[in-house]
Amino acid sequence: MRDSSDSIRQIIITKNNRRNFFAEYYANGQLMATLPLDSFGQYHGPSKYYYQNGFVESEGYYEHGLKKGSWKNYNNEGKLTVVYEFDKNGNVVN
Repeated sequence: MRDSSDSIRQIIITKNNRRNFFAEYYANGQLMATLPLDSFGQYHGPSKYYYQNGFVESEGYYEHGLKKGSWKNYNNEGKLTVVYEFDKNGNVVN
């Protein structure tokens, strides 16, 4: 999908009429997020979010739309700031 200035804002990859992958971009063209999808269109798999300057903001794993396991959060200069652990229900456990 493109915005009114013809910049790419989203990419959705489909196969057999099923969405498999979603990516979103900032207005400056920088990647905002990469998010694989399950057969229901929910986030599922290793995912990353980025700051507008290109550094990773957070990364972790989604399982059928819920955060699971370790999620690392970084500051806008790429330094690890905190790691959260999520249970199978998507709740923070630490």
